Amino acid sequence: MICTGHRLSADVGAQVLMDGGNAIDAAAAAVFASWVVEPEMCGVGGTVQGVMHLAASGETTVLYPVRGVPAAATEDMFELEPGLDPWGRWRKVKDDANMHGPRSIATPGALAGMSAVLNSYGSLPLDQLLEPAIAYARDGFPVDGYTALTIGSHLDELRRYPATAAIFAPRSVPPSPGSAHQAGSVIVQADLARSLDRIAHEGAAVFHGGDLGRQVEQYLASVGGILTARDLRDLPVRLDSQERPFTYRGFELVWADGYFAPLMLNILENFDLASLGPESPAYRHLMIETMRYAFSGVLEYLADPGMMPTPIDGLWSKAYAAEIADRIDMRRASSRMEPVDPWPYETRITVQQRPASKRVASRGIDNPGTTQIVAADSDGNLASFNVTHGGAFGSGVTVPGTGIVLNNAMISFDPEPGRANSIRPNRRVMAFAPNVVLRRNGAPRLAFGASGGRTTISCQVHVICGVVDFGMSAQEAIEAPRVHCETGDTWVDFRVGEKVLRELRSLGHKINVVEETFHSPFFGRPVTIEVLPGGRGYRSGTSNLHRTAAVAL
Repeated sequence: MICTGHRLSADVGAQVLMDGGNAIDAAAAAVFASWVVEPEMCGVGGTVQGVMHLAASGETTVLYPVRGVPAAATEDMFELEPGLDPWGRWRKVKDDANMHGPRSIATPGALAGMSAVLNSYGSLPLDQLLEPAIAYARDGFPVDGYTALTIGSHLDELRRYPATAAIFAPRSVPPSPGSAHQAGSVIVQADLARSLDRIAHEGAAVFHGGDLGRQVEQYLASVGGILTARDLRDLPVRLDSQERPFTYRGFELVWADGYFAPLMLNILENFDLASLGPESPAYRHLMIETMRYAFSGVLEYLADPGMMPTPIDGLWSKAYAAEIADRIDMRRASSRMEPVDPWPYETRITVQQRPASKRVASRGIDNPGTTQIVAADSDGNLASFNVTHGGAFGSGVTVPGTGIVLNNAMISFDPEPGRANSIRPNRRVMAFAPNVVLRRNGAPRLAFGASGGRTTISCQVHVICGVVDFGMSAQEAIEAPRVHCETGDTWVDFRVGEKVLRELRSLGHKINVVEETFHSPFFGRPVTIEVLPGGRGYRSGTSNLHRTAAVAL
């Protein structure tokens, strides 16, 4: 079985399974196809992370987020302006240079990450797995409504970069999706096809330090960028076991570098959710309060432990979560959210101690330009990957002659110097990990992936609670209305109904009632594969509201 963000990439992965490939091969081929058929979401110039369960060894392995900060980057590389950026996370940067253009580009690791995965766990050659992606780039693929609308929504940004506009908006107009009455546009990416063909025959090294990498460096140097071929060559890839064990009501959870969701589930574990019921106002209230405490605590205290002291074990401890749970009043919303201090629960025997002076907390990040792939094979292997540009079309910059669109992952870092997550070479991004595998007694039960920025956090928590606490299938949990809250107002799906909305308001919640549509992922865009009891097969879960696809054999 394979579930993806696009029908064409799902078909590619299914064909690999039929050709004898394993789940890792199928997922990789779908990732490569996604680079072509979801160009707004991901590409060679983007990043990747994932989780894989390997049936033969019983191990669940993590591909940690593969991206880096260029060596020439500095804390003060961006000129700041008054106010906040459009997402309300960081200080405003002049000309939004950390979100668009050549200096917004972090070191891309999507190719390096997938190459490392295939070298370790794949069974088919790279050129075979890249062949469908090359064909879609060379011959073109039909544009759907989502891609057409995304291009139209970002047309002004794409027009800034002639090489990008020439591919996705020739004649300065967005492509047209097909309809019953007329054929739609076809996007051809001939330069990208040639680049992918070189990668297929020369390997990832042609981009990570080789000729393609030098083309990237030379072009970016001419337009004010700082990424170099050496940055690409030296980018580390970490493929390893999970750093710390996580459990929820007897289930083991393996994340690709998660910080928010483990804390939320630890808090919720202190309550009998099953007795509340999945549709009750009390459950919605509890979920909102849990999110508010979790976001305020993680955003206040989390930073790269390699750069400064940070209480990671404290944030993840069951005792810390229990203190937060004791503060949640089921009769009213918290009027003011003060982060709960995790330092008393920090237990690592290391130099990690509370810093003498507190650095100002940084806000987190969003990844609206992201897609997801989950695959399973007949041997019991599972794989879940997320690939992203950062934002839609990333930096907007395409390297002429290569067809490679580059990410804007520098938005992951605080542009203001002297803060917890300010820009610094080799700094690790504190990710929110939409990829997770649930296990019971070591056996996998569910593989999950999602896109939609930080809404993937609340999405995965809702789905896990739906499956574990309420006995839902993953599909039922995905279809159920959700809420999302960070440190401000709460988004509530209008489908919860007027009774629940009235009760939440009476408890003191400030809510924004929203309607999820195919182009507005207020609550994430998930896909899942469940392992049926006794290993009898698999069951997919996809989002009916968004562009997702599943193929089963």
